[in-house]
Amino acid sequence: MALVNYNLVKIPTPELDARILLSYAINYQDIIYMHNDISISKNEKKKFYDYLNKRIQGKPVSRIVGSRNFWKKNFLINKYTLDPRQDTEVIVDIVTKTYSNSNKHIQILDLGAGSGCIGLSIIDDLKNSSLLSLDICKQALEQVNINAKRLNLSKKLHYAQINWFEKTWFQNIKLITENEKLFSKNKFDIIVCNPPYIKSSEIKETST
Repeated sequence: MALVNYNLVKIPTPELDARILLSYAINYQDIIYMHNDISISKNEKKKFYDYLNKRIQGKPVSRIVGSRNFWKKNFLINKYTLDPRQDTEVIVDIVTKTYSNSNKHIQILDLGAGSGCIGLSIIDDLKNSSLLSLDICKQALEQVNINAKRLNLSKKLHYAQINWFEKTWFQNIKLITENEKLFSKNKFDIIVCNPPYIKSSEIKETST
């Protein structure tokens, strides 16, 4: 693969990154696990080299391809959402293990949903569950909706744009649970929240 000519050898995981970028350039994700020769079109080759140049300039792979794997699924991201991080999967792991044998309907509240990766991963594993995703950012909630549709979880999701710093935010949540058939009670069994905890000055370094 084009590692030396494009200085991708300076990247911590050059071959893996190149394979992922190639798989998206030709729209065939299974290429990551293949070792045989393949033929690609001129347009696909151009797209691949464009991706490589962006990676060399320090742009994370997830931001180049617009998605990142988290837990058991792949989530689309945009400039308004942070990258799903592997260490955050511990939240999903603890919740799903705790409630995996529960017979009752589990209601989950996700505060600061971002891409929706945490809440959606939980309701994907817990079949008898529903999710209320909240975020102050409209564009982030749009991403939650998109990911829910991709994962066939829309029927288990309600999302709302709510500012935690407004005095009425809790009352707004209560109104949602009282009026949405998705929720059988006005309280939650699980509340998850994973707000940004990395300084803006450190994001670029940790994302590469």
